[in-house]
Amino acid sequence: MGSIGGIIARELKRPGWKQNELRCRRKGNPEKVKLARRLRAEATMTLACVA
Repeated sequence: MGSIGGIIARELKRPGWKQNELRCRRKGNPEKVKLARRLRAEATMTLACVA
């Protein structure tokens, strides 16, 4: 398990995104979906927080 910030940082490196690009990408973007699934699996947070 990792921290939420660490998970996000690692997942953003794969497609080469910067954190501010998350808002620009569509909700159904495959990379965003992978990130959300990993956050839900590895971090304790509400679904609303991930969304």
